[in-house]
Amino acid sequence: MNKAKINRIVIGFLLLSNLLLLGYIFWKKPALPEGPKKIIIERLHLDEQQKNIYGLLVENHRNSIRQSEDSIITLKNRLYSTLKTTSDTTEKDKITGAIVEIQKKIESMHYEHFNAIKSLCRPEQYGDFDDLCDEITNLFPQRGKKVPK
Repeated sequence: MNKAKINRIVIGFLLLSNLLLLGYIFWKKPALPEGPKKIIIERLHLDEQQKNIYGLLVENHRNSIRQSEDSIITLKNRLYSTLKTTSDTTEKDKITGAIVEIQKKIESMHYEHFNAIKSLCRPEQYGDFDDLCDEITNLFPQRGKKVPK
């Protein structure tokens, strides 16, 4: 074999291996970590009817939280825009107070959401719910953290 033929074989092999690697990357979807919804369904052993009701609870909860978070973003934008116009702390205190109130409201919404989940449980699921309560804060990703598996 001459050098040109060996080079073609090597180039062909490299091209083929690159194509296989690209195919693997694009067609094999990475496994996503289980979300809190799925974890809660499994840990509480919800039946189909409970899953349906729980799905509605989650949807309503997410919408309420999203609205409150949008309000916080709007207030934060207002807060930081005051840096350009004034050094008056009264406006800053008013805006930060409003942010705190919305955050308190969000925490109350989370609490009520889990209270609604508890009311969805049958008596034999209360023990599972109590165990879940010990882990609630770990089920939801914090900044820079991933959802547990």
